[in-house]
Amino acid sequence: MFNESFEKWCINQGYVELAPSPLIRNDNHLFTFSPFEDLEDNYLEEKRFKGFKVQDCFRNVFPQNLVNPLSTPLQKLVSIHDFSFSDSLGELKNCVNGFLIDELGLNETDVYYIIPDDAGVVALFGDNQIPEEKTIVIDKNRLVCKLPFDGIHYYIKVIYAYKGGVVTVANFVLVNYQKKNFQLDSVIYPERIKMIMDDGDFLYDLKIYGKCRDEFFIKIIDDKRTFNFVLGNLNAIDHLRRLVFESNNKQGYTLKRLEKELFQECLTKGIDFEQMMTVFCQNGVVDGNCRDYLSEREKKFVKNKRQCLRTLKKRLKSVKIVDEALFNILHGELGCTKEDVISTCETLGIKNEIKKEAIQQRFAFYYEKSKNTMTNPKNQYC
Repeated sequence: MFNESFEKWCINQGYVELAPSPLIRNDNHLFTFSPFEDLEDNYLEEKRFKGFKVQDCFRNVFPQNLVNPLSTPLQKLVSIHDFSFSDSLGELKNCVNGFLIDELGLNETDVYYIIPDDAGVVALFGDNQIPEEKTIVIDKNRLVCKLPFDGIHYYIKVIYAYKGGVVTVANFVLVNYQKKNFQLDSVIYPERIKMIMDDGDFLYDLKIYGKCRDEFFIKIIDDKRTFNFVLGNLNAIDHLRRLVFESNNKQGYTLKRLEKELFQECLTKGIDFEQMMTVFCQNGVVDGNCRDYLSEREKKFVKNKRQCLRTLKKRLKSVKIVDEALFNILHGELGCTKEDVISTCETLGIKNEIKKEAIQQRFAFYYEKSKNTMTNPKNQYC
């Protein structure tokens, strides 16, 4: 429904539909990660038209998607682009006010703009009658956008005050910014907006998944982090497996990594994988083919993991200290993770000098309601 509304609105505003890029790429990137990709020439050649794009995008977000309620590896993103130069924020304002607020029903009072402390940009917002109380001015170096061509490019972040936190619902980019003159790029986050519209507490806390979520909490594990993580990985795996053939190419490795992340999390949480897949299958999240595909691979993963841990235990029995150098050897030979080695060291009483990878824990929106304490983004955002 979101995409249909977006496409209809864009066409009514005179935007030209731009062809989506292939998700699987053969250039410097393995996957398309932004709607901007394949549009560079339109900006460089200063094409005089504006367009919109609906694009499947993939990013490797592990392990952030274990703790960040808005993080997921595969998303369908939408965007508007104005390739001609302008000194007006009219297209940006129209998208926010005309589409996000008027069309979708977001609350205007909860919308804020994070902008760079560039005098020209600040003046630009004043010239376009965007109230000063709706703008949050921060160090411009934090909003520099790196594009594959020279020039000054600034992010304009559109955030939404939500349940005591803030959610970025869109990022605009002032491309080739030159004293108030610029082209426009953007990315809009449909899943986050749908979460807000459905009054959800995390990305996949949507009405469409309500029955599945409730069954998951009752039959599998009452943990919203796990549900959000599993559903995000399932969506990505189910989509990619239709595009990536089993092979030794890098896209194939990415698919296998997503599967291992899913299997390991279920193993760590003591989840019955077959029962979990039945819940998702019966609620239409995945089909029987995906369930059978993953169930077979999960059995192999568990078998290999058990063998790995048995071998690891034997290798470490005569060891007094495990450091990073030894871990690298064990990882290369056995494929064991740091968590495998750390837990085995604890079991055997061996001194462990390897460190777990630090996961960012500071967000603008949290799973824990007690951490969402922002009452005024204008004064509290930093």
